[in-house]
Amino acid sequence: MNSGENMKEYIKNLGDVFIILILGMCPMGLGVVYSALSSGREYEGIIMSAALLAGAFLCLFVMKRQYGIHIGEHAFKPDIKTSALTATAAMFYELTALLTIYRPLLSGSEGSGLSPLEIAEWAAAVIVAPAAEELIFRFSMLSLLLGKSKGRFQKAVSIMMISLLWTIIHLSGNLLRLADIFLVGILLGIIYLKYKNIFYCIFFHASANFAAGIPEAFLINNGYILYISLPLCMAGIWFLIFSKGKTSSDDRGKSA
Repeated sequence: MNSGENMKEYIKNLGDVFIILILGMCPMGLGVVYSALSSGREYEGIIMSAALLAGAFLCLFVMKRQYGIHIGEHAFKPDIKTSALTATAAMFYELTALLTIYRPLLSGSEGSGLSPLEIAEWAAAVIVAPAAEELIFRFSMLSLLLGKSKGRFQKAVSIMMISLLWTIIHLSGNLLRLADIFLVGILLGIIYLKYKNIFYCIFFHASANFAAGIPEAFLINNGYILYISLPLCMAGIWFLIFSKGKTSSDDRGKSA
């Protein structure tokens, strides 16, 4: 296949990616309408997480029926050691970001604890949202965009493109937060292509969300955590990027 045909296939794959994005985001639109019309607006975070999960299941159905890509091929039993390192690296990455980039923004805040509703929303952000977003963006969209491509440049462009789309759905007034999300999206794309296992992406994403929700007073009044989080963060991410990946096909070969 020559470069022109490769480009045509890539453009076609990009069109499929936007179809998946629309399918994944549609239930969120219904969630916005429900929140706007109902009096229970305080439950908006939980409603949005549930809507996002519904969009993820819709994407999984279309991926299997339309494109012949089954989630089971990319969601095999994860290795405990790599899973723990993935989660640790993500948590300390987010702690490091909060204690450096975001510290001036947090310095005027007072930690007042979390209400039961805020705890429920935090739980949804740690458990439901990461799984849903990784199924939509890394498993569905990144898999479709790459197709059968093996070129490093195309992989790099695809990872950044999906990360950009993922960042756009998190639009807010905080540019630092958007830059952080974009970088995390790149790390998630690297992890997915390296291990071919969506579980590691979910673990990384969930751990980062967990760290981001730690009460602000804990972060502000205990800056010494930076000296622990920074080296662990760098060591963990270095391992995740440069160590030898383990794919589902490797597992099948060993068990055969």
